[in-house]
Amino acid sequence: MKYLFLDNLRGFTNTIVPIKDVNFLVGENSTGKTTILNLFYLMNTSGFWSKPSFNDINIKFGPFNEIINVKSKNQTTFSIGLIEKSPFPKKTGFDFILLTFKQHNQSPYLSQLNCIIKDEEFGFSLPEPHEERENETAVKYFYKKIEKFVFSEEMITSKINDWKDIKQDAYKSLKVHYFGYLRELFFAIMEKETQRFRIPRFFGFFPYRTAFIAPIRSKPKRTYDEYKVDFSPEGEHTPYLLKNILSKDGNSKKYTELQNLLVAFGKNSGLFDNLKLKPYSNEIGSPFTINVNLNGKNFKIINTGYGVSQSLPIVVELLIRDPGTTFVIQQPEVHLHPRAQATFGELVYFLANNQKQKFLIETHSDFVIDRFRLNCKKNEAENIQAQVLFFEKSKKGNTVVPIPITSSGQYDENQPRGFRDFFIKEDLALLGI
Repeated sequence: MKYLFLDNLRGFTNTIVPIKDVNFLVGENSTGKTTILNLFYLMNTSGFWSKPSFNDINIKFGPFNEIINVKSKNQTTFSIGLIEKSPFPKKTGFDFILLTFKQHNQSPYLSQLNCIIKDEEFGFSLPEPHEERENETAVKYFYKKIEKFVFSEEMITSKINDWKDIKQDAYKSLKVHYFGYLRELFFAIMEKETQRFRIPRFFGFFPYRTAFIAPIRSKPKRTYDEYKVDFSPEGEHTPYLLKNILSKDGNSKKYTELQNLLVAFGKNSGLFDNLKLKPYSNEIGSPFTINVNLNGKNFKIINTGYGVSQSLPIVVELLIRDPGTTFVIQQPEVHLHPRAQATFGELVYFLANNQKQKFLIETHSDFVIDRFRLNCKKNEAENIQAQVLFFEKSKKGNTVVPIPITSSGQYDENQPRGFRDFFIKEDLALLGI
């Protein structure tokens, strides 16, 4: 179980967001759903925990003044955090890390880091970046042993307030070779205080595989002729993954299963009956086209409905990734008929149940969520940990309310009034037609 913490970032103030295995992010536009998705993705990359940045090849938060909460009186700092229960069944306790950022040359820089790892507590106060920094930097820190951290929202708030109130004389000073990489600090402090090199799971060897899929996918092409294409959230690499799945070279058991799952999705969704690869020659790297078979007829993918080309980057990525991958997906229902949307919800359930895949899905589609819930009902004994995260605007900013999905597919009774209010009013109005 994970929890994401945000304070003074965009529209969020002192917000704790629980993350389960399957999460559907719903709510009106401009309520913070994309902010949560993007932040979660960044915090699940090893690069962020090596040298924190809010702008990478896939995610662009922008400069400091576009990240901080513009309505807040505090225009100096914002904070993000991650609380995580141990992934090992016999282990108890949580790790908690809080990062506070200030502004330097219009960009955020990490000014303070506080961390609890089981029964140890750390804190760093970091200097402002400087291009001509000397080889060694004086870093202020504290370290102490504590009782094992027990999670609650009250405990989080209390601990954050404690960290804010720490007096400067509680910090020690240590000169380290610090060039913005966090692991350097942890190694230095751990070696000095404990003569060990234990660092939190967040750093370095991050154990979570995460795939980010954008809301607008790449357009189909008449011919694909690139030799190698790297992963992109828009799915520009998808045709080349399909080539591996559909080609004669992919006759292994794995590829046969992938082909069967892909065809099953196509038929159940009504998008296609089959997909065929047509290379222009037998040479390696030869250009190729992708043909779509529907109702006994073959079409080039560029001549089919937009729903086919927009759904394939998501479906192929979901099927080809290793078990245990976390998928961060924005609006998978774009350009899809309700039947195809429902089939996607069924695929999410299948992969969560059979391959332990995890999902954060921003969606405006009831069809996706309801089909997932129906599958929960059919397989009640499986008890997948799932929820809706409902986003709302309030006078104080954005709020997030978790609504658990029970093992029988039902919503928890404690729902915010705004969650179904719009749909109920619409249904009642339609009864009068």
